[in-house]
Amino acid sequence: MSGETVKKYPRFGYFHVKIGFDEKAITILIKKYNDSTKNEDTEICKALEKCKENISSDVDMFKLILLAIRNKSASGFQEIGGKKIDIDISTFRPNVEGADHVYFQMANNRSDTVYKKKIGSEREIVDLEDDEYIGEYCSALYHFEKRMILLQRNRYSVSVSQFEAFFQLCISNYYQKNISEDSRISFPIFVRLVPDLDQKMLDKIKRGNIEFEKIKICGDAAKINHASKLNMPCIQSLEKIINGFSGYEFSIEIKAKKEKGRFSESLSSSNVQDLYEYHRNCREEDELQIITQMKDGEIRDVLDWSVPKRERVIPITYSRQNPPKIDDLYKKMKKVFDENMPDLHG
Repeated sequence: MSGETVKKYPRFGYFHVKIGFDEKAITILIKKYNDSTKNEDTEICKALEKCKENISSDVDMFKLILLAIRNKSASGFQEIGGKKIDIDISTFRPNVEGADHVYFQMANNRSDTVYKKKIGSEREIVDLEDDEYIGEYCSALYHFEKRMILLQRNRYSVSVSQFEAFFQLCISNYYQKNISEDSRISFPIFVRLVPDLDQKMLDKIKRGNIEFEKIKICGDAAKINHASKLNMPCIQSLEKIINGFSGYEFSIEIKAKKEKGRFSESLSSSNVQDLYEYHRNCREEDELQIITQMKDGEIRDVLDWSVPKRERVIPITYSRQNPPKIDDLYKKMKKVFDENMPDLHG
């Protein structure tokens, strides 16, 4: 068992990090605390004004907070919706001043029951102390110039909405670090992760010159009703099959033929072009969703045609007894980011 190899295919997304504030709300709060005679209220007013000034001046707030967490001048722990989420400061890379990026890992710390077992045997509860948790980690790499992050999308780890809420609290608390926790307020600021769109990949699909490993077609069965008007035989066949069932939604997954570990055939160019045109002519957003997976060397590209978000699948192989090293994960993500750099929108 010690020599068993584990291979995983974590998915990563590229996001623009956007930080801003509610102008009206922050102005009201500044006036409220400015009118107070309490010392802590005065400090909160100064903190609000400084936060507003930095965001207005286009200071890279995300970089500021990340480096503060790395230097232990800001907390890397927040409780979001009852979930305990933290950044492992030992994972920050690279450890040099003046770098144009930073890599780190954060965890959703689970407190639910965890079991272990041997094949054919009864399961056993893994005993955890009151202050122990199961950490579901995800990796992230943020580029300062692009103000973009390559973020791992684990099902059980930190979601995009949790990530946004986490850093919103981090920023709010950072500006109030000299104020007692009981007196702190929630700043009317926001952190948004906006997916980077990959229109070039969609254009290649339009021309039918991409080989697919997998294509998934989902949609509203009741709305697939105008294929016959498009004169597309391959889509008309699909429509007849779907309409033959009684249901509300459908999902079809097609995989390319695989021989000796390699994909020997894919969907024909004409079929893909037909599908592209049909998708483009859909009258409603939820009528048809198409997600494709393509392979370029070791890296897999995943694309949602409705919102062509730039996503990557980066394979990770390691021994069961030796989880992947932080530096290996960092180097893999950095290599992918560097290769994609010319196509990323700063």
